Amino acid sequence: MTYESRISSWKKLPYFFKEDEERRFLKACEKHRRNHCIWKTLFDTGLRIGELVGDKRTGYRGLYVEDIDFQRREIRVFGKGRKERVVLISKQALREISKWLAGRRSGKIFDVTPRLIQMTARKYAREAGLPDWNVRGRWSPHKARHTHATKIVSRTHDLAAAQEQLGHTNPATTSIYLHLDTGYRKPVMRKVFGER
Repeated sequence: MTYESRISSWKKLPYFFKEDEERRFLKACEKHRRNHCIWKTLFDTGLRIGELVGDKRTGYRGLYVEDIDFQRREIRVFGKGRKERVVLISKQALREISKWLAGRRSGKIFDVTPRLIQMTARKYAREAGLPDWNVRGRWSPHKARHTHATKIVSRTHDLAAAQEQLGHTNPATTSIYLHLDTGYRKPVMRKVFGER
């Protein structure tokens, strides 16, 4: 096996939005209510884009008003492999959804294609002044999922909660987010280094 083929077979750490990048990105799409609602929901739930808006190619049905329990702040998600799970959602994201629905009580929440949302990613990354905004895939809807997972793991170190929220069947898939957060290791390593 050549060096290049070994490198290409390695599992790379996922990119994610840092807190200030997420804030700037959401600020950039504030003027467009639907898009702001979509992105806020993606950041605050970790849903796959197909789970949120649907995707005929992959069989995702998308999110319907009937899937949301506004009192309990829960969403019934029909995910990968037609598996059902319950995802928790923030109050802010629920408020955004309520505003977007404007009293509507049934039907699909967002009638857009995943491609449209992917296109908005680059647009808002550029407007937010994020680096590499023009690099394909650098700021994609899936990066919002990575961001959500990173927040769960870095703030709680609870891999089981992250696994449930994201719908991962294999815990190893979720454990990659441990590698993204060095904050919890810093006090330990300062002791190792003999630093204060």
